[in-house]
Amino acid sequence: MIDKITTLFAWLQKYERHVSTVIFVCGTTSDILTLTGVTISYAVVLLGLYVAVALIATLCEHYLFVHEEKKGAFLRGLRLAFAFVAEFLIGCLLSGCLVFYTRSAALVASWPFIGILILVLFGNEFLRNYKERLAFRASLLFFTLYLYLIFTLPTLLHQISREIFIQTSVVAVAGFALFILLLAFAGWKRLKQSLLEIVIGISTVLAIVNALYFTGVMPPLPLALRDVGVYHSISYYTDANGAGYQVQAEAFTDPWWDIGNSIPTTIHIVQGDPVSVFSSVFAPTSFTTGIVHQWDAYDQTTHTWHTVATIAFTIHGGRNGGYRGYSTLSNIAQGLYRVSIETLSGQVIGIQYFTVVYVNREPTLRTELH
Repeated sequence: MIDKITTLFAWLQKYERHVSTVIFVCGTTSDILTLTGVTISYAVVLLGLYVAVALIATLCEHYLFVHEEKKGAFLRGLRLAFAFVAEFLIGCLLSGCLVFYTRSAALVASWPFIGILILVLFGNEFLRNYKERLAFRASLLFFTLYLYLIFTLPTLLHQISREIFIQTSVVAVAGFALFILLLAFAGWKRLKQSLLEIVIGISTVLAIVNALYFTGVMPPLPLALRDVGVYHSISYYTDANGAGYQVQAEAFTDPWWDIGNSIPTTIHIVQGDPVSVFSSVFAPTSFTTGIVHQWDAYDQTTHTWHTVATIAFTIHGGRNGGYRGYSTLSNIAQGLYRVSIETLSGQVIGIQYFTVVYVNREPTLRTELH
C-alpha cells in the first residue's frame, strides 16, 4: 500500500504543473456551480471550513518543506499533496467570495473591487513561479481570510457599520498573527527568510481593502439588492392574501444585457407630479440596519452630480424577497437622476438611473404588486 502511494506521489511530482492547473480550475469552478443561490448562512459555514483546512494544509506543507531533506520520497510527495489541498481550497475561497460579493454588488459602483477579485483569482494561476514562496501563499491566505471575515462578522452580529469593519480588520490581523506564530514553530528558518515579504503583503492587502471599503466601492455583504425601480406612485396595501406595495408603473422595457442597471429608465410625468423609487434589500434573519436613498441630479453644464435629497429608513432582515421601502420627491425638474441605495456608512447596494421628461398628459400606467 505504501509503495502504491509513493508511486502516486512520484507521479504527482513529475506532472505537478498540469495537476496543479486541474486542481485550481476545479477549486475555482466548484463554488461558482454550487454556491449560486445558497443562503449566506450556508456560505459562512462552508467557506469557514475551507479557511480552516487551507490554513492547516499550508502549515503542514511548510513543516514538511523545512524538514523534507531529512525525509524520503513518501513525505516529499505528502508535502506536495498538502500544497495541492491548500491550492484547491484557495481556489474555492476566491471563487466563493466572487459569487457572494458579485451577488451583493452594484456593478456600476463596485466594479473596481470585483475586477481586483477576478485579477487575484486568475493571477493565482498565472503567477506559478511564486507559488512555492511562503510569502505568496501567506498573503493570498490572508486576503481570503479577510474577505471571509468581512461578511461573516456582520452576519453573526446582525448589523453592519464602519465600527464592525474596523473590528473585523483587527480580528483578521490578530488571527493571522497567530497563524504566523504557528509557522514559526513549524519552521523558523524558512519563515525568517520570508517574514518581511509576508508583512509587506499583508500590509498591502489591508491598505487596498480599507481604501475600497471607505470609498464605498466594496459591496456591503451580507446585504443584497433584490429589486429596484422608479414609479409614478407607491402605496402600501393589505388584503386577505397578505400585505405589500402597489406601484403605478410605465411599460418599461429594459435591455436584457443591462446587468449593471446602468441604462437610465425614462419616466414621463406632468410637471409637479411626484416620482418614487422603490427598493427591496435582502438581509439575514435578525439583521437590522439603516438604508439611505440618496437622490442625485446630473448638471449638464458642469457635468457633475449633486445631491438633491437624502432619505433614510431602517430595514429588518429575514424576508427572502428583501425588506421593501421607498422614497418620493415632488416638484422634480426634468433631467437625468440617479438614486443610490446605500448603507449608513456609504457602501452602495444598488443604483437606479432614470430620466425625467415632462408631458402634458400622464401616460398610460399599469398596476404592479411588490
